[in-house]
Amino acid sequence: MATERGIPVLCVNDDTELLRLLTTRLERESERLDVCTAGSTEEGLKVLQTTRIDCILSDYHMPGQTGVEFLQSVRAIDDAIPFILFTETGSEQAASDSIEAGVTDYIVKKLSGTNRR
Repeated sequence: MATERGIPVLCVNDDTELLRLLTTRLERESERLDVCTAGSTEEGLKVLQTTRIDCILSDYHMPGQTGVEFLQSVRAIDDAIPFILFTETGSEQAASDSIEAGVTDYIVKKLSGTNRR
């Protein structure tokens, strides 16, 4: 008999309102997602060291450390965990740095309907 287990996802963002919205949206997407949050990259590393995490979703722009620097710290602990980095203001340099650091996916958030591809 197969057992269902939750999928622990860590969301890291210094914007508490956006963090709450992301958590709500992810939990509505699937009952299997078990979302935990961190308001800083430092807090995110503490969670990663004490909790089994299957995926990380992190903002790029945060005080103290960028999402790419956070990704590099995560890769030193676990080089295989899926890591999705998102930003409102994507640049070619940020995307290049993210890919070089081993990001799983790099997403530019669209805040309005004006940035359609």
